[in-house]
Amino acid sequence: MEIRTLDQVMMREIYQRYMVNDFPKAELKPFDAIMQLQEKGVYHCYGYFDGDELLAYAYFIGDSSGWQLLDYYAVCIDKRSKGLGSQFLQSLAQKLKNTLGIFAEIESLKDAKTEEEENIRHRRRDFYYRNGWQAADVYCILFGVGFDILYLPLAGTTLTPEEAKIQLGNVYRLMLPEKFFNEQVKLFA
Repeated sequence: MEIRTLDQVMMREIYQRYMVNDFPKAELKPFDAIMQLQEKGVYHCYGYFDGDELLAYAYFIGDSSGWQLLDYYAVCIDKRSKGLGSQFLQSLAQKLKNTLGIFAEIESLKDAKTEEEENIRHRRRDFYYRNGWQAADVYCILFGVGFDILYLPLAGTTLTPEEAKIQLGNVYRLMLPEKFFNEQVKLFA
């Protein structure tokens, strides 16, 4: 199995075939917005392949040497529950080892409305913990949705909650004009 950088054709195919089904419509950026970020050099997309078969994909926002935000991450539906998610995350950590680290947003445990929702969110969080991620102790409200922030330090850098808040804010500013950032992003450490 190998990680490959996705070209625009493959990015579009994954978006149309998988992402529209793997993510709620409200969480999915328009494909044109993804392309604009990619053309600016701040959006990086990878696929996890077995030969020519796509197993999983990950889309990141960030500069090439600083902090990255795992924007979209999914294992293809017919490949789930086989350990590929962990394999891919660990392979991505190696691929991105020259960056400072990776942030991930997970829907906040405290905002779960049902016990089932809370259980799903616990499983997501525990998946990241099992793969070496840490709680950033940052809560984010992004376009009205609450997220707990996790991170994986890759350059031996650990962050205080205040440092994580600053670094994550810098990543969000790469994708949002300052006006939208000020209106739609609230970070709490």
